[in-house]
Amino acid sequence: MLASVLGRIASYPRLRYTSEGHDLDLSFVTPEICAMSLPSTSTIEMLYRNGLVKVRAFLDGHGVDWRVFELRAEGAGYTDQDFDGRVSHFPFVDHHPPPFVLLPQIVSAIDTHLSRDPDPVKGKPLAVVHCKAGKGRSGLATCSFLVARRGFTTADAKALFTEKRMRKGFGEGVSIPSQVRYLDYVSLWHADGERYRGDYGVRVTAVEVVGQVANTRLALRRFGGEGKTIETVLELDKSNCDITRRRGHRSKTGTDTSIDTSSTATSAAEKDPEGVITTYTLKQPLATPPDIGIYLSRGQAWMHCWFNAWFEDGLPTAPVDTARQSEKPKEGSFAIAWDGVDGWRGTTFVKGRKSFESVLVRWERPV
Repeated sequence: MLASVLGRIASYPRLRYTSEGHDLDLSFVTPEICAMSLPSTSTIEMLYRNGLVKVRAFLDGHGVDWRVFELRAEGAGYTDQDFDGRVSHFPFVDHHPPPFVLLPQIVSAIDTHLSRDPDPVKGKPLAVVHCKAGKGRSGLATCSFLVARRGFTTADAKALFTEKRMRKGFGEGVSIPSQVRYLDYVSLWHADGERYRGDYGVRVTAVEVVGQVANTRLALRRFGGEGKTIETVLELDKSNCDITRRRGHRSKTGTDTSIDTSSTATSAAEKDPEGVITTYTLKQPLATPPDIGIYLSRGQAWMHCWFNAWFEDGLPTAPVDTARQSEKPKEGSFAIAWDGVDGWRGTTFVKGRKSFESVLVRWERPV
């Protein structure tokens, strides 16, 4: 009884499966794919999470040829043997998207399982997707499959996942901006014939921050361990960057407009950062894979976002021409405003001050 009450409280924003004597934090998004919170083997966690034994009882008694798709970089929390080896692992970090290359792999694995002929004993195939809460990462994976293999638009896939997984009034199922951005990338990837170059390396040359408040630290990140970890590649400061400040503002396309090119004293910018563009020009351009993370922090407030240079560059069609590498590289950029980043941001739970107005990353890309 206690476990049932605590489980309902912990999962309240999400819809539960309560048919046929079951009571699980699990939702059918379509008849062939469902999302759930982690199946736990911990005595304490089983008080408020799905117990693995109860999940097995549901799956084995449901008359389906099920397979589990696990997405937790922090570890599944169970062994493959707990599910008779019927588990596929695609781990990535909570509250983040994965390296883009992982999403086509997830789509392909789910599609391979669901394309199986019905088993005469087990029944029709069912994909069971889970992360920790069965929301953000599970939603991104599920919606990616719906977009790439079931003809959904990103908006329709998100809306269906929210309708089937979330209680009304408790937000969207896929809500983290970078996860939504990567779902949009899946749509672009699919529309472009599912072509992607994970080796599309770029060189970051500069980062511009509008309205940067004093003591706000800035860093560039990348994925490590095939998405299981996040690594800080470079903390931007005067040791590795030439830092300049000027007053003006940037248009939505990233173009500077109405710029006063006279120098602005650092102390004046710190006192009144509004409209001040701080440019960090890297002394040595940073070579990086296409998935790039921006991280800013100030005190207890932090904010971050991810983007992929391959898609932001418009899915280049021509292969890199090594004979032209001596030519001036083409430039690419990505800009994002304060209200579009992920993370606590200093304002979600308390009315804190903005740490910046917008950030723009510039890079050189292959000719």
